[in-house]
Amino acid sequence: MSTFIPLATVPANETPANAGRRRTPAQLQRKRELDKASQKLKRKQHKSHVEKLETSLRDAREEIHHLRAKLQDLELSFSLVAGHGRDIPGHSISAVNQLMQTKHPVSTEIGNESLQPANKASSLRAEFPIGRCRCAPQAHKSYSDCFEETLFAILIKIDTQLTPSKPIPAIPEITDVLFLRPPGNPVTKVMYKFLRNPKLPVAVQCAAYLLAYRLLRYRFFPSIQTYRDIPEWLHFTDAQNNVPHPLYIDFVIFPRLRHAMALGLVNVDAFREAFEQDAANGVSINWPASKNFLATNNSAVTFTPEFMQHVFQYHNWSMSLDFAEKYPQIAALVTVRD
Repeated sequence: MSTFIPLATVPANETPANAGRRRTPAQLQRKRELDKASQKLKRKQHKSHVEKLETSLRDAREEIHHLRAKLQDLELSFSLVAGHGRDIPGHSISAVNQLMQTKHPVSTEIGNESLQPANKASSLRAEFPIGRCRCAPQAHKSYSDCFEETLFAILIKIDTQLTPSKPIPAIPEITDVLFLRPPGNPVTKVMYKFLRNPKLPVAVQCAAYLLAYRLLRYRFFPSIQTYRDIPEWLHFTDAQNNVPHPLYIDFVIFPRLRHAMALGLVNVDAFREAFEQDAANGVSINWPASKNFLATNNSAVTFTPEFMQHVFQYHNWSMSLDFAEKYPQIAALVTVRD
């Protein structure tokens, strides 16, 4: 049996509640026109938004293309200047090698073994002039003095300036990392002076820049946050905390080597130029050469999250077998890749 539900009826003398909402033909026509205009405006706004996105994407692609072209130009110019067998103006390669052997003997020892390259005839190329101070003209007797006085001068300026410095971002801009513009803050000034090394592959240079940038950022602007932004394996060792040592040692990547250098067991000052070249040739972050490490973010070029994570993991850093064979005492203190 079905149940009958009677429909509500409206008495003849009453007006339905919605009778007053009924539109006249003119009002309906006006509503249709307004709806049509609204839809047209929405389509126009959507089209404008899409065009802006396309413009931003096109600009980002052009910037990436520009950066790649810059990198190719830099690598080409460096390869032309730094070819094997090219002499430093005024000094032949053989004369420089002889000078390194006779004028810069290595006296520092680890245990009972002298710390010196297994092969002393390490060529010095044109982009690394003889001399350790990075000032122009040279104003310091050693690399260590140059580095420390540069940092102290910046620290004094930060502490004595009347207006507080602007916050330094945790991630530097690509144009600073690739040294495509003059430095704009205290951290990038130090990086610009000391980290420009044409021998480093681009990915390694970017990775080394990121680590040193975080350390300097904490040095100049110490806080809980800037300290947390430093990878744990770059935190100070016991020797760094308790033994006076040159400041540049704090920026050595490998903890055991950093610890030994702070204790005075390792000293590369006597052959720094050759050591820097050999280290630049041997260091790797084991990042696939075919894999991109740049991305676009709001039309700006930045590092991919995967690359950032890769750089801050200690096990991705290593030295080559050639470096290990040339510096066997140091090889025991670093990671050597197979």
